[in-house]
Amino acid sequence: MSELITRQAQGKAARAHAAQIAQLERERDAAIRVCEMAQTSGAFNVRWAETMQKRAEAAEGQVAELEAEKASLWEDAARFRALMRCGRIKPQGSAGVHPGTGERTYPDEPGSVHFGAEFWVQPEATPSNATIWGRFCLRALADDILAYEAAEAGRLAIKDA
Repeated sequence: MSELITRQAQGKAARAHAAQIAQLERERDAAIRVCEMAQTSGAFNVRWAETMQKRAEAAEGQVAELEAEKASLWEDAARFRALMRCGRIKPQGSAGVHPGTGERTYPDEPGSVHFGAEFWVQPEATPSNATIWGRFCLRALADDILAYEAAEAGRLAIKDA
């Protein structure tokens, strides 16, 4: 009888041991899967981080280019405004701009506005009619150049099509 009890105890112990082994194997397999997932996701995260880094570097370059372009545009605007604030402008003559209103008189033919003038930095007490006319001429010329460039770009686009 004691032999039977011993065998039963040994069987129970063997089963418990087998269960423990099986549990440890499951835990080991789970740990291996977690490690594999970590390695895979780690590689994914590394690739993702590298991609994001490249995008960030490209964006920084684009931002720098846009900042430089913006600075250039501000300088151009400041220069044009400085010309418009010029103390005295003495037009020698103009074509394509009405001296009293500044309207372009050749709106259907861009590229026709032109004028000659003298410019002084020193301001007059009150802007003369000539200075006002000169400012009109500057604005009309700038508008005409923009219209001309747009028309030329349209013609080139039609030619290329």
